[in-house]
Amino acid sequence: MEHQVFVHNSMNRVSSSNYSLNHSFTNSCTVISSKGGLSLADHSRSSHVYREEVDAKRITQIRSMLRELPQACGDFIRSIAVTTSSLTRLAYTIDLKTFFQFLHEERLGYSDKAIALLEDADLEKLTRNDLTAYTEYLTYYYKSSGDSSEPNKVYINHDLSIKRKLCSVRSFYDYLFKSQRI
Repeated sequence: MEHQVFVHNSMNRVSSSNYSLNHSFTNSCTVISSKGGLSLADHSRSSHVYREEVDAKRITQIRSMLRELPQACGDFIRSIAVTTSSLTRLAYTIDLKTFFQFLHEERLGYSDKAIALLEDADLEKLTRNDLTAYTEYLTYYYKSSGDSSEPNKVYINHDLSIKRKLCSVRSFYDYLFKSQRI
């Protein structure tokens, strides 16, 4: 009895060969049964590897964005790492980046200092008016792509998206307050 075997090489190309049942398979092979399904162990292994790759990519994105944010943001994201997924931390980081870009570009009290250089004392100056303006800003705003030849991208958020972004900011400020930084 023979089975079809697909071997994934380093170039993500798939080659196929027929092997007998008593042939030993390596971990880099995905065995297809005669009924056409993946074995449970191989599916679990490939799913696990995929999740690890996705997590690694998200963590890299988070680290890259945190370099542009105040040190307190990095401390906050690291403090929730044990209890949250990489997707949650990435969403919080994106939300905080949007918040600090708003403060820097739209609020005079925060425009004189680079975002990454904001300290806890600067973050403590946030007012109710700043949050109200941020809430309004989230309904319709522009973000540059970083490439000056491309036009700015328009973002329109609806109620649930605005609430989630505000929740991220609230969690960040809860962290600052509970850790007695503000």
